[in-house]
Amino acid sequence: MELRQLRYFVEVARVGTYLGAAERLHVAQPALWKQVKALERELGVLLFERMGRRVRLTRAGALVLEEADRALGQCDHLRSLAGDLREGRIGVVTVACTYPHVQRVLARAVGILRRSSPGIRVQLVERSVLDPMRELAGGSVDAVAAARHPSTGGFKLYDVRIIAALPDHHPWRVRSRIAVRQLRDEPLVVFPPGFLSRTRLEEACRAAGFEPRIEAESTGPGALVALGKEGVGIPILADDTLPAPARPWPVLVGPNGPLREEVWLSWREPSGPSPALDAFLDAVRMAVSATTPRARAASGSHRASARRGR
Repeated sequence: MELRQLRYFVEVARVGTYLGAAERLHVAQPALWKQVKALERELGVLLFERMGRRVRLTRAGALVLEEADRALGQCDHLRSLAGDLREGRIGVVTVACTYPHVQRVLARAVGILRRSSPGIRVQLVERSVLDPMRELAGGSVDAVAAARHPSTGGFKLYDVRIIAALPDHHPWRVRSRIAVRQLRDEPLVVFPPGFLSRTRLEEACRAAGFEPRIEAESTGPGALVALGKEGVGIPILADDTLPAPARPWPVLVGPNGPLREEVWLSWREPSGPSPALDAFLDAVRMAVSATTPRARAASGSHRASARRGR
């Protein structure tokens, strides 16, 4: 069964003559008649009966017409859907990330994309620990936000620093930096193994010649800060896991300099054109440019000018 057979059959049913249907479809009348007869043979039912120079549907033909209309409507919808996908008007982009990435950049990017391309949906798949190579190789996501991996390309989203989220009463709170060697024998409250801040802390401590004294672990930054306030230990976190304080947190400095990392967005190269992914990447670039210090300064200057104008 072919779609053109269904189209020919439906048109004959609407017009009532083979000649009229052929003229409307711009095909030869004998060719159209042969296709309708072929459809009747395949279905094993008579679709039309003659009434003089015209034809009318049989009872079986009337039932087939309902299903043929429905099938052709679905095909038209499928063509329209494919066109929207090709043009990037609709689509789904799946992104593996952690919640700080959403707070820092991705939420803004999703908002930009929704305003410019409301038919494209971004599915954020949050992980506790990310392995960019494994995520992309698995094929379940289109892009991943994570600490930069030497084997993946992409572009930078922002810098993250490893900080000590000390309570205000702690004597080190006024510092801008804390040398890792000063953490020797200090109780620490940290994320579990595998998290970026934990990995960088352990690397720096070992480079300084000691193992960190882990007093408690938690996957919640708020819990680590609370433990710090109660004197359980010094909370060591990545600065993107917490709201920016009025006074910047002290940054940890190891033997090779401040503990920091670049967060990058990498993506899997599609086998063919992917307008939805391209639109998402453009939105992320816009979001990144809007969060740069220069952009924030310009925004602040604009708001100040607006306040003076009022």
